[in-house]
Order: sequence, then C-alpha cells, then structure tokens
Amino acid sequence: SEDGDAENGMGADFGDYDNDGRLDLVVTNFQGQTNTLYHNEGNGLFSDVSYASKIGTISLPYLAWGVSFCDYDNDGYQDLFIANGHLDENVQAFNPTGFYEQPNLLFHNNRDGTFDEVTLDSGSGMRLEKVSRSFAYADYDNDGDLDLLVTNLKGTPDLLENRGGHNTWLTLKLIGTRSNRDAIGARIKVTTGNLTQIREVRSGSSYLSQSDMRLHFGLGKHRQVDRLEIRWPRGLQEHLEGVKANQALTLVEGKVKSSR
Repeated sequence: SEDGDAENGMGADFGDYDNDGRLDLVVTNFQGQTNTLYHNEGNGLFSDVSYASKIGTISLPYLAWGVSFCDYDNDGYQDLFIANGHLDENVQAFNPTGFYEQPNLLFHNNRDGTFDEVTLDSGSGMRLEKVSRSFAYADYDNDGDLDLLVTNLKGTPDLLENRGGHNTWLTLKLIGTRSNRDAIGARIKVTTGNLTQIREVRSGSSYLSQSDMRLHFGLGKHRQVDRLEIRWPRGLQEHLEGVKANQALTLVEGKVKSSR
C-alpha cells in the first residue's frame, strides 16, 4: 500500500493507462484495503497512486478479484473493470458494513492520471450485485468494442455486451512463425496523431482468466493509424503506415508489409 502495509493481493494486470510507453500495474485486494495502482516511473521503480488516481477510497468496501485494463469506450485510454464478491455468506454477522453479493466496478480513465467510477451510469448489466470472481474481455460479436464475460460463485456467468460504439478502433491478431505460434511476448506500438499506445500479447492475467489474445486499440476519432510497430518475441521488428481504422487485421511474423 501507499503506507508500506502488507495487502492480500487477489488479481493483477499490467497496462499503460497514461500512454507514456511504460506498463503500469494494478492489484486487487481484500475488503478494507484499496485496489492498488502502481505507476511505472521508468527507472525501475513504481509509485503507489491509488488515492491520487481516485480508485483507492471507492474500493475499500469491496472484496475484489478479477481486474483488467481495457478501453471500453475506444477513446485511446485504458479504463479499469474490477470483479467483486465476498468470501463469507455470513459476512454481516461479524462486519455490519460488509455484503456477500457486491457490485462490480467500472472506472473511466479521465486521461489526466485519474479515474471516475461510472458503474451505475453504464447500463443495467453493470448494476448487478453478485458474488463475482473473475472475468474475461473480448469483442465476441466483432462490432469493434470490448465485451465482458463475468463468472459468479454459485451462479451463471454474465455476458455483458458493450453497446458504446461511437469511436474508431483497430483489432490485431498476431501469428508467430519463427516465434511461438500465438506470438506471446510480442509488443505492439500504435501511433495516431500525438497519441501512442502499447500492448503486449499475454497468455493470462487478472484472476484465473484468459481474455481474447487479439490486441484491441481504441482510436478516438482518428480514421487511420499513422504508424504501427511490432516487436516479435524473437526480436524481428516490422511496421506498417497508414492503416485504416475500424478493421480486424491478422499479422503474420515476417509478412507484415503485405498487410493493410
């Protein structure tokens, strides 16, 4: 924590929430502890910005599990979704302020290092109160925005369809040839105007979950990507320029120049 106290640590994810080219870290924790956001300072050190980013105080009443950085509104800045639910069905017997079934939390990235909690303003699917554990994100209907599949203890999962869809986007599927087939470990840099975003292909994150391995980029109002750079796991670097927005591309290691 910011005070150096030990915390429980439930789920974790890396993501560059402020688009400074460095991966930051978010960790979910137990009820009474903050969900902790660590800002990557670029010198091998991380700073705890949980309260400064405005996610700390709001998270204190909840027992959090799954967490992911994901740009749900395609504005080019990664937001946060957190799955909550207590361990003990009788939590109120020893903690009158605790609840077994809890709402999940959606935080909108304000692009200035802070987040606003927008759960209740984001549709009926976000207002559910269950004993959630984990979730995965994917554009399951291929309409250009990220949807969520949330798992719940002693209940059915919830498939939450994203119906935003006002900004542009780009989705990339990477296939390794000399590197591993799924291109795990590849890094993508996408530049649109003065905004640069990075993503990495990973095989797991959050809490006991695997999201879509395709990389999704929100592009705001931009109609194209000025430059797209790929660093494959075995070191090969390739790039594209002038890539049109609102499409899903498959990029094969060693053959990227033939893709648009």
